[in-house]
Amino acid sequence: MNYLAEILEFNNWLDENPSPPSVIVLWYALMSINNKLKWKTSFTAPIKTLELKTGLKKDAIYRARNTLKQHGLIDFKERGGNKCSEYRIVPFAESVALNDTDRNADRTQSAAQPASHNPRSPQPFYKQNNNKNTKHNKSMGFNNCESEEYDFDAIEKKILDMMFE
Repeated sequence: MNYLAEILEFNNWLDENPSPPSVIVLWYALMSINNKLKWKTSFTAPIKTLELKTGLKKDAIYRARNTLKQHGLIDFKERGGNKCSEYRIVPFAESVALNDTDRNADRTQSAAQPASHNPRSPQPFYKQNNNKNTKHNKSMGFNNCESEEYDFDAIEKKILDMMFE
């Protein structure tokens, strides 16, 4: 699983599927745990660990994980007693982020095709302007996203540096 690619796809998915902070922070916590485990297919996570990583209480974690499961972003099963729940993060390449009404009907089809072949896969929220005349663009201000130019290599390096600190 490509950690950075999954984060970018999740952020694209959020553009189309606004979600409560509890859902977002739980997804990131589960990704972080699985990253430390070197991307196991399924893994267990104690509820106390999730509480510490997310700042959420147990009930909020249960609600958030149910929401993530309904959206097809994770799968989990409770193991009963004092055993930790077992989690599986569904990669975006396997589960193209469709809107909720289409997700279950298209689940099999989207798992068989890469996201790039699905016409309903999320598109980037912004569009980089390739206009070389940046004098005018920079004067337009922060709110005009099309006029901003981004150094994606520097952004990616900064994210990776932060992850490995």
